[in-house]
Amino acid sequence: MGKVLSDDAEVLGHCCWQTSALESFEDCSVLCCRLNTECFAGMPGTDVFGLFNQLVTIFSDLAIHHGCELVDFGVGFVYAVCGHSEDIQQHAESIVRLALAMLNAARVSAHGVELCFGLHTGRAYAGLLGKRWSSYKFFGDAMDVARGLVLKQAPMNIRVS
Repeated sequence: MGKVLSDDAEVLGHCCWQTSALESFEDCSVLCCRLNTECFAGMPGTDVFGLFNQLVTIFSDLAIHHGCELVDFGVGFVYAVCGHSEDIQQHAESIVRLALAMLNAARVSAHGVELCFGLHTGRAYAGLLGKRWSSYKFFGDAMDVARGLVLKQAPMNIRVS
């Protein structure tokens, strides 16, 4: 393990080591969507960014329409949750309807985007991470199970646990 330099010790002493407000959701439905990034091969970076931005915008609008929320996205993955902010009794049904709507949006896409989905309902946590570039993040068993399901899924299909 490296030695902490005196200049670094002062910075480390001011870091926010305390935990931020952490929310726990006992019964939250999670959607993990994996994008087959092979369809981006050979595309200029600006086109990839534009297509991904278009997809995220469409998926976010669909999530809102279905009473869900797009909570995270990165290269090749998109996450949505439902049942975390309001007492939505049919949050599992809403997350399934969202997956179907996203799948339909990908089918009509002219770019050959292939998606696969993992859906799971269970415990999730959310909280503000970071200080300078903070971000409200979801994590926990429900997120992990949904991601595990999507990794074993064939393109253009939905796996539900």
